[in-house]
Amino acid sequence: MTMVSYVPKPNKAVVLLSSMHHAAHIDPDSNDQQKPEIIMYYNSTKGGINALVIHRANTDKSSTHVRRHFLRQLSVELVQNHQKRRLEVNATPKMVKTTLEVHELENRVAPATAKRGRCSSCPRKMIENSNKMHKVCV
Repeated sequence: MTMVSYVPKPNKAVVLLSSMHHAAHIDPDSNDQQKPEIIMYYNSTKGGINALVIHRANTDKSSTHVRRHFLRQLSVELVQNHQKRRLEVNATPKMVKTTLEVHELENRVAPATAKRGRCSSCPRKMIENSNKMHKVCV
C-alpha cells in the first residue's frame, strides 16, 4: 500500500491511499504540476463525487476536525472485513488474534460450539477441570 500527499495550492492538501500502486512516482505526463501517478490514475477513473464532500454534507457543521475524523473512519471501515476474516482463520497466530481483539473489533463472530483442547489463556486449575476451550478464550 502506498499513501501519497500532494499540495496543488497553499493550504490545500490531497491525500490518497492506494493498494494498487506500490511506489510514489511522479507522472511524466503531468508537466509542471509534478503530480504523482496515483493522483493521475485516480483522476482518470474517479466517478465524479468526492467521498469527503458527501461526508461533510452528512455530519455536524460545527465540528472542526471533520477531515481527520473522516480519514480515521474510512481507514477503520476499509480494514474491518479483513480483520474479521483473519479472526475466523484457524492458522492465524494467537498474538495476531489478541491484537485484533484489543483494537475493539465489535462484530466478532464466535464459534457455534466449544472446541476440544486445553485453553492456553486460562489458569492451570481451570485447564485441569475442562477439556474444552472456553468461548471467551477462543
